[in-house]
Amino acid sequence: NESVNFVEKFNWSYTVYNRSLVCKEFDKIQNKISWDLMRKFLKQLSSSTEAYFVLRNQFISSYAVASTVQYILGIGDRHLSNWM
Repeated sequence: NESVNFVEKFNWSYTVYNRSLVCKEFDKIQNKISWDLMRKFLKQLSSSTEAYFVLRNQFISSYAVASTVQYILGIGDRHLSNWM
């Protein structure tokens, strides 16, 4: 059964990995990601400076609306497997 296998893996990982190890690995991965990754991505999508600013503003607006709606609805953990 797939759910039993998941539970076993979770229990194993919970006993093997402690908080400091997980935080250390997370920081190591996070440091590999450029702080301006989103800016670079939006610039690649844009054909001009004006298009970049329009695209950026649309992204900011839609993200703000999504965050506000999720806050109002009480959706606390916003990860990909939790989107409706």
